[in-house]
Amino acid sequence: MLMLPGDVPLVSVEVIQTVIATHENACYTPDVPAMTIVPARDEQVSNCIVLSPPTATPLRFGPNSYFPHLETARKLGVSLQTLKLSGIGLVIDAPVDLLELGRQTVQTRAQNYLQKYKILERIKIE
Repeated sequence: MLMLPGDVPLVSVEVIQTVIATHENACYTPDVPAMTIVPARDEQVSNCIVLSPPTATPLRFGPNSYFPHLETARKLGVSLQTLKLSGIGLVIDAPVDLLELGRQTVQTRAQNYLQKYKILERIKIE
């Protein structure tokens, strides 16, 4: 099972393929439950999780989910692989995240939308 929230705008097919390949090559053996996890850039949120089997460990969502996921997987004896990938690292939780998205060189549909409607120009950070 692969879990990825909808507010990760820089994800691509290639990034997902990297996560799956890493999980298959580094973690997965038929007899041992496995988890591959990709944190947000601040290492507070789990932005992508692959589990084999899907019930290998319970999942939690929201702020501060990354380290609790690691701890739970270790306690349960789940084979664990952590990846840091910029394509999954940025999550949109606050206006400042939209500004960061606007600064990225890769061009996505989300960035085109922000530019088309001049949203970045209207964001005020206090």
